[in-house]
Amino acid sequence: MKKGLKIIIVLLIIVIISLLLFFLPNRKKEVKEKVKGTSKIVDTSKYKNNYNTYMIVNKDTNIYDKKKNKIGFIKKDSKVILDDNYEIVDKFFKLDNEEYYIDYKDLDKSDIFTYDNEYKTYKNYIPYNLIITTKDSYKLMIDDIESITINTKNSYKVIIKDSDRYGIEYNKQLYYIAKSDIESLDGDSTRIGTESLAVLNYHYTIDKNSSEGRECRQNICMDQTQVEEEIKYLKDNDFYAVTMEDLYLFLTDKINLPEKSVAITIDDGWYLARMISILEKYQMQGTLYLIGSLASPSDYKSDYLEIHSHSWDMHTLGVCKGYNRGGGLVCLDEKTVLEDLKKSRESLNNTEVFCYPFFEYNDRAISLLKKAGFKMALAGGSRKAKPGDNMYIIPRYELSNSTTMNQFINMVN
Repeated sequence: MKKGLKIIIVLLIIVIISLLLFFLPNRKKEVKEKVKGTSKIVDTSKYKNNYNTYMIVNKDTNIYDKKKNKIGFIKKDSKVILDDNYEIVDKFFKLDNEEYYIDYKDLDKSDIFTYDNEYKTYKNYIPYNLIITTKDSYKLMIDDIESITINTKNSYKVIIKDSDRYGIEYNKQLYYIAKSDIESLDGDSTRIGTESLAVLNYHYTIDKNSSEGRECRQNICMDQTQVEEEIKYLKDNDFYAVTMEDLYLFLTDKINLPEKSVAITIDDGWYLARMISILEKYQMQGTLYLIGSLASPSDYKSDYLEIHSHSWDMHTLGVCKGYNRGGGLVCLDEKTVLEDLKKSRESLNNTEVFCYPFFEYNDRAISLLKKAGFKMALAGGSRKAKPGDNMYIIPRYELSNSTTMNQFINMVN
């Protein structure tokens, strides 16, 4: 056999063996990304059960750039999202969407924190045409709590425009940067998206062919088929159903919302089970304004329902003479009203959002709401809500069993 042919055969054998080794099913998972020169190849299989995409920082620790230079630090109990493979590179995890790394020993797996259930709403906001550039060192905050310090200049799109800070996205999460940490601002803050939105007001969702249909005879008693048709329309037409925090930020001109945005509110707490099922079926966010003395908030627990105050026990007809329905808020003495509002707030995690019983309010009622710690209150009004509205008289459309589908479509569009 010629020498050249022998060499070719040997090379073919080497190639075949290499391919077989590469595709062996039990081959250990290896990480080949380089961090500062030649990386150590780390077998991550033994760490598989200890890590996932969502992690909690277990101590104050440093973060590093790709060359392992310290570029800042992150505080204990901060939440981080790892890249999709959450693989270890030289015993470091890479943060998702960021060229930053953190020591794997400084992280614990979180089975509670996930992107979907904690950071879903701001993803629907439309960023402003604003780019901020930070100073050489700046802090990232969640609400007003410092979480991460970064010692290198960066630029971000503005998602939330507040009086003394900007909301931005970092590591697939919403953080705030104080204006004092900003070096420059480029672009403009012209409104993008919708100029106004419909706040819908439901009450009772029933089955008209059951005993409920005989019990609930008011025009606000709506058959489940009618309610479902309306919520399905919103879902099928890609409406974003806002939270009350979304609504507050929009009405105070701090965020941009999509053209197809709507708020779904439900008053009182009676005949609610079918509405909750419909919201869950179509994955649309709703807000219940609960009469506190009626039931516990835990009775209405749902991923698609938040709960705010409809007073503790001032939803009673005829208490205040000279008013249409006479709920107690508009005439009872200040001490009684404030005690009621305090009790309601405390039962609802100190909510700052209120809905007037029977849509009735006066200047005194508004003054007492402010004194009790509420920042926004919803009424009636049958028009869309828009920035510049009085935050204590937010208008809503009241739905009833006589509302036609065409009327509904005109309300929300």
